[in-house]
Parts: sequence; structure tokens; C-alpha cells
Amino acid sequence: MTAPATVRRLVWLLFLSTSLGSAGYIAGNTISAIVGDSLSHTTGLAGLPGAIYMLGGARASYPASRFMEYTGRRLGLSLGFVLGIVGSLLAGAAVLTA
Repeated sequence: MTAPATVRRLVWLLFLSTSLGSAGYIAGNTISAIVGDSLSHTTGLAGLPGAIYMLGGARASYPASRFMEYTGRRLGLSLGFVLGIVGSLLAGAAVLTA
């Protein structure tokens, strides 16, 4: 059985990581609408980046799960985080140069 101090520490860690992840997700969706509006110059297309993000995540979930089934979660999540960082840097560069 795990010690109460360890359980308490893990619950706080889970709470903090979930809170920060949710805040980042909300901020990303908000910013994607603002960027979509400013890049397209059409308010009707403001939600397009967020929609593409959602559809891309849904489309990639099955191949990602199959990949992680064979290689393990650690490698799959690490690769996903690296690809997320690269994508964020490319998106940031695109916004700054537009």
C-alpha cells in the first residue's frame, strides 16, 4: 500500500498538470480563432484553424495508438510532444511573418 504522503503528492501533481493542460488548451483555441481571423481577413474563417486542429487530432489518434501499442507510451508521447513543439514553432513563425 502506498504511503498517504505519496498519494497526496501524486494527487496534487495530477491536479496541477490537468489544470495547466486545460488552460493551455483553452488559450490555444482562443488564439487560433484570433489568428485565423487576422490571417484570412474574413470573420467567417476565424474558426477554421481550431476545426483543423480538432480534425487532425481525431484523425491521428488511431495511428498514434497503434504506434504506441508497438513502441510503448513513453516513445509515442515523447514523439508527440516533439512534433507539437515543432508545429508550434512553425505556426508562430508563420504568424510573425504574415
